[in-house]
Amino acid sequence: MFCPKCGTNNNEGSAFCKNCGTPLNIQPGAQPEQSYWQQQPAQPATPKQEGVLAAAWKDITSSPNWIKQLFILCLVGVVPILNFAIEGYSIRWGREVSFGERNPLPTQIFTKKEISTGFFAMLVRFALFCAVLLATLAVAFLLGGMFSVISPVAGIVVAIIVAVIVGIAWAVLGAPFADASIMRMSVVGYLESAFNLPKTFKAFTRASGGAICASLVPSIAVGAVAGVFSAIVGGIASLVVKGAYNSMYGYSSYGYYGGYDPFSSFGDLGGAVLGILFLYLAVMIISSMLSTFGSLLTYRAMGHWTARTAPEWKDESEELHQK
Repeated sequence: MFCPKCGTNNNEGSAFCKNCGTPLNIQPGAQPEQSYWQQQPAQPATPKQEGVLAAAWKDITSSPNWIKQLFILCLVGVVPILNFAIEGYSIRWGREVSFGERNPLPTQIFTKKEISTGFFAMLVRFALFCAVLLATLAVAFLLGGMFSVISPVAGIVVAIIVAVIVGIAWAVLGAPFADASIMRMSVVGYLESAFNLPKTFKAFTRASGGAICASLVPSIAVGAVAGVFSAIVGGIASLVVKGAYNSMYGYSSYGYYGGYDPFSSFGDLGGAVLGILFLYLAVMIISSMLSTFGSLLTYRAMGHWTARTAPEWKDESEELHQK
């Protein structure tokens, strides 16, 4: 059965569309059961609503088959080139909130817009990082030269201090500002809009806390979980290697009367290699899944932040596209 709203083909007897959540098979006079997506008003969020991360979390986990969709996305994200599409997918889904839309996770992943958005996002982030890096080198060189008159060691110390301060500032403020610039690019619809730094800075200063939380909290959480998982897998892998080593050079690798058994050693080594490859594959999939979830959470939260903090970006988009 086809959804009357989006045209998605659903299973017979389905109550709601698996793509957009529209009620199906409604009998005349019957009241459709309300789902999360029907309960959400199609309007920008207000400052009195829940936090941007909480709203983004609810949007993800309320989407139909969101775990299955996340697994598909993570498999695509493992491929180096195709991960542009995953970031673009996250940005485009977050963008819709700025226009008053609250739809579940889209089922379509590979579109020209998603891939180009992800690629341009990488360019924006790289360009801003390079600009900050060049400015840091210039300031460090200038101050280091000034203090080197007193002592060469003083000049080096001052240069290092400048680099550390800027590095911390970039980690705390630069990454969220870059994500805000990327969201502005997606909302307005032009790459150059990401480099209109005064407009991004104006919106950023209105509610910098929300942007920082949306950008950093998912990354920190994902990094912590991935680190713990990698440590556990690394410990298991070391045990596998140790067991294989003991099997090859210990008693089990020798015959019943003490003779060396090469077939047993080869089997032990092959089993260890297969075990490590399986663990490595598990790390890749879980890490990709966590990274994908973090990207979805970040940019959906940035979409809510934009709707609340910078609604003029949407108006700017409409004005530009009318010309």
